[in-house]
Amino acid sequence: ANLTISVEIFDRINKNLNHMDTINSTVAVISNSNITYNLSGIRPAQPVSTLTVNIQYKCNSNWTGQYCQSAVCGPDCDESHAHCENQPGQCICHDYWSGPNCSRCVKSIGCSANGKCVQGGDCVCNDSTWGGDNCDIDLDPCRIQPCGYYGNCSNVGSVKPSYKCNCETPFGGDHCQYRKANLTIRLEWLDINPNASMGIVGQPSTAVYYVMYSVIKNNQLDTQCFTCLSSNEINQTQYLITNLQANTRYQIRITAVTKSVPPTALDGDWIQATTKGPPGAPEIIRLSTQQDRAYLEWSLTAENTGGYNMDKLQFKIQYQIVPPLFNWNGRGSCQSCLLMPSSRNDGDEELQNLQTNRTYAVRIIVSNPAGHNVSAWKAVITKARPDSVEITQITTARRSAAVSWYLLRYNGGYPLTNVQYTFNYATQNRPDVITTCTTCIRLTNTTGTAMIANLQGSTLYKVRVATKNPVGTSLSHWIAMKTKGLPGLPVIFNITVRINTVTIHWSSIKENGGYPLSDVVYYVQYLATNDDFVGSGISYDRTANTSKTFVTFTIHQDAPTPYVFRVVSVNPAGIKIGNWKHGQIQGLQPSKCELTSLILSNTTATLSWNPIAYNGEYPLNMVNYYIQYKIYDGESDDCHLCSNTSGIANTFIEITDLMPDTLYRFRVVAVNPYAPSLGRF
Repeated sequence: ANLTISVEIFDRINKNLNHMDTINSTVAVISNSNITYNLSGIRPAQPVSTLTVNIQYKCNSNWTGQYCQSAVCGPDCDESHAHCENQPGQCICHDYWSGPNCSRCVKSIGCSANGKCVQGGDCVCNDSTWGGDNCDIDLDPCRIQPCGYYGNCSNVGSVKPSYKCNCETPFGGDHCQYRKANLTIRLEWLDINPNASMGIVGQPSTAVYYVMYSVIKNNQLDTQCFTCLSSNEINQTQYLITNLQANTRYQIRITAVTKSVPPTALDGDWIQATTKGPPGAPEIIRLSTQQDRAYLEWSLTAENTGGYNMDKLQFKIQYQIVPPLFNWNGRGSCQSCLLMPSSRNDGDEELQNLQTNRTYAVRIIVSNPAGHNVSAWKAVITKARPDSVEITQITTARRSAAVSWYLLRYNGGYPLTNVQYTFNYATQNRPDVITTCTTCIRLTNTTGTAMIANLQGSTLYKVRVATKNPVGTSLSHWIAMKTKGLPGLPVIFNITVRINTVTIHWSSIKENGGYPLSDVVYYVQYLATNDDFVGSGISYDRTANTSKTFVTFTIHQDAPTPYVFRVVSVNPAGIKIGNWKHGQIQGLQPSKCELTSLILSNTTATLSWNPIAYNGEYPLNMVNYYIQYKIYDGESDDCHLCSNTSGIANTFIEITDLMPDTLYRFRVVAVNPYAPSLGRF
């Protein structure tokens, strides 16, 4: 956010530095900006030093924010349901969201097929007929089809019962369970005519008959016949009772009335008879599926055969792919259904050649001579390939990577444990479709994580996860990943060597092998040599690690010892070694040297002096002397009009060709490789 700029200004005079001014300012740094600042020094005298600073601060691609701290997610990534943290270009889904753009909502665990996802991790019921946290509580009393095959159910609210059956003609009953017409019982009996019993032929019977009958309710006979129906007078010994209820048990007796005077009534014994009728509804009790077939088992009790033997019953399987807005409670005919007769009266059959990954509606039709009935519709979902999974996170190192994905939620109808995960990876320059997978890692665990080893560093790979069950294989999208690599190459741009002290500056690396730029350290290797080529196998000295881009350290050698230096950058993947740069230990100025003898003649001057006592850490034999002299111009030390002798190693010299009768000023200058040292005139 802020950058402090400190500048010290010096004036160099004959290699001497005189401090002139200081600039010390703090400026604001704003991301994605280009700002120019005009800074001024603090010297009270004029002119004041000025410095123009232009600061350009731009985020690298795929990064944003005030400090470029936020990664930019992949294109079309729904960031309301995803993030990419420190993985620019990625799209990592939040919990309960999936898909390549994290826009696919995932229901809460346990949510039934009657619920849907709205906000991720929730379960909103499809309609008002389902309730409960998982939409698995049935609120529709008609869903179980209480009105059977011959009635339509309607919901009447909170009244008990909460449904009403509207029966089709000619059926009736609370659940439309019996047929109203054309159900009969035929009776025959012996005549009580005493003439016939005595063998007298041609004489009329002396009795008439009446048939009494009623429905047996709650297994109790109505011996008083309060609810009985009666026939008209019958003058023969047979009778047909009509308009009975189907599948109903009746009590029946015959009463004979003699024609004598007075007449006498003789009651026969009560007998029981049950009318036949359509069969009851069968019940599908078990369903199982494979890829393209379904196995069904159903049951029909002896009480539900309509009074017929089991060998008089016929069963058929009716099925269809569930169309939109299918009425699972429907009891009527199905024109679009397929029909498969079944020869298995034991309630066990197989449907074949179904389409995979489809939902079928299946029911059983049973018929007898009196009619037919159907079971409730049942859903059959054929098996399919598993869903594909989405890779959620990739963490790479130099030669390995850890890949994570969400566990499979749907395995095509198979148990979730019956899936094989196959992890594929290849270098990015290979085709998208890998026909052979010799480098694949095959997994059968369910942890949702794979470790890949023996990868190449700084290499772009693509990875995907395949899920496989007995039907087939589904593939995730290819995801790019790059293994970590070595840091960038550091470059030395300044070496400053003083007595026993070295300061080296280098440019910071621009790329850190995939690691954050803050995750790098540096150190300097150095060696006392003047060779341009430094062979291998040589032992170097080195500094301690630093996260800065400069280092100051001590070398215990005399000037002017030559050295080579190089910077090494280090990250978790390894090191990158810079190029050697030459540097030489610099000393200080020699001590001042004063004239000890000056002998003049008409045009000649002979001068001598003592040798210097200190040569600025250079050897004493690395010093030269020369004489500066000028015609006397006062006491000024200014030497722009001086004459200089040649440098010598001796401590005496003779100067000729001077002007006679002229006042001169002389001084000795001692010079070493660093700088000269001026004596007094």
